[in-house]
Amino acid sequence: MISGKVQGVFFRASARHKAQELALVGYVQNVPDEKVILVAEGQKKNIRELLEWVRRGPQFANVEAVRVHWGKASGTFSDFSIR
Repeated sequence: MISGKVQGVFFRASARHKAQELALVGYVQNVPDEKVILVAEGQKKNIRELLEWVRRGPQFANVEAVRVHWGKASGTFSDFSIR
């Protein structure tokens, strides 16, 4: 879960691009409380690299907090999408 100024600043499109670059699958989605949820599956080192990027965000974002939950991969994703 990512909070701060993360909606209306191309966060989801930028996150999808970065995730695809890292060969990750999952999704990124705005939620009603002006936060963004991101679910990613793939190699752990690539997920860590995505997390580093998420903490900075795209140019006009202002990421205030990132809450991370590690779990087992579901294996249900075939690509990385925007919801």
